[in-house]
Amino acid sequence: MAVVFRLGLHSESGMMMSTRVNRAILDGFGVIADQIKQDALENAPHTHPSSLRSMQEVLGDMMGASLYRDRIQGDRRSMWQPWSP
Repeated sequence: MAVVFRLGLHSESGMMMSTRVNRAILDGFGVIADQIKQDALENAPHTHPSSLRSMQEVLGDMMGASLYRDRIQGDRRSMWQPWSP
C-alpha cells in the first residue's frame, strides 16, 4: 500500500490548487516523509473532516444550490433510475 500526500494551496481570490508532494518538495521544505505523515494525521481531521453525505448533497455543494435545484433535483430519474442503452 502506498500513501500519497498532496499540498493544498489557496489563493486570496478563492481558487484552490493542489500538487502531489514529491522528494523535491520535501527537500525544498526541509522535512522528511515521516514529519509530513505526522502533520497530515494531526491536521486532516480539522481541515478535511469526514462526513457521510448523499450524492445529491455533494452535487448541490459542487454546483451551487440554485443550479442544483434547477438541473438535477427536478429530475430524480437521472440520479436513481438504472440506465441501459
